[in-house]
Amino acid sequence: MIRFPILVAGPAYFGMFDPLSGRVGVLDAGAGDYYGISWSEREIFLLARNGGRGETIRVFDDLGRLTANVEIGRHIDGHQILFHERSLFVTATRENALIRLNPETGAQSLWNWTEHSTDVNHINGLAPGPDGGLLVSHDNRGGTASEIVTLSAAGEVTDRIDLGFPELGSHNIEGNHVTASGQDSVLWQLAPDGTKTEVFRRSGEFFRGLGRCRTTNGQWSWLVGASGVMPRELRGLPQAGWIHQLSGNPLTLGNTVAIPEIGQIYELRSLDPECSHNGLPCPLKWDSGLEVTDWRPVAETKTGSPR
Repeated sequence: MIRFPILVAGPAYFGMFDPLSGRVGVLDAGAGDYYGISWSEREIFLLARNGGRGETIRVFDDLGRLTANVEIGRHIDGHQILFHERSLFVTATRENALIRLNPETGAQSLWNWTEHSTDVNHINGLAPGPDGGLLVSHDNRGGTASEIVTLSAAGEVTDRIDLGFPELGSHNIEGNHVTASGQDSVLWQLAPDGTKTEVFRRSGEFFRGLGRCRTTNGQWSWLVGASGVMPRELRGLPQAGWIHQLSGNPLTLGNTVAIPEIGQIYELRSLDPECSHNGLPCPLKWDSGLEVTDWRPVAETKTGSPR
């Protein structure tokens, strides 16, 4: 069993899956499509897309209470966000760039290391990089191969890894693993020279969200968020998204949890402090005093998606 809760985001709500109770609690709903999740030592940040009216960073305290809305001020088609080196980085996918945001003042600067100002590379995934820099996932559209770009702390390109799958789009990066999605979705393990090893594949699913966790017996596992492949206009319909748990060597599928009526899973973050996506323990007091408006039971299976 997974030892720590998992934060999940989708079109319908922002929630927390508690593996010990087998329920998901709704932390926020009604502010648009929920996507990126990150946190500092004191606050949790959530990217909400409000149609074409512009994105908002919703800020929560350690009890899950909304304390602020930081307006991006325009529609950027944002995907992942990452609190890193005292700034909140936001993927501005529509602008083919990153926004570096001060979450306290709202001050913004735009990082664009390509020759494009519209969505060509479909920038959507972020992870901490070497020497205070960033790893950025490029789902290069138009038949060119996906890649992972390494940016310095000043926003300059220092390295590129050609992932070599034009039929799939790279999405999430976690350590030396990356997800790629299309009509099939794949979890790859990357060697230092960029060589890929496929470790998990699903047909008819779209992978969004990737993380690590520990189980109650101390085993390390990977978590993969998955949803059905469907047109964008249908993604908000009340339907389940899935969290796949992979363990062992080689990795094999163990449990799959269906998160009810979330629409799709757009992001997940493990609250295991040893598996934090940015190296900071999440400040959310999930085991005491958390404000949850609604608890819903999940469905679980040992052998794949409960569809």
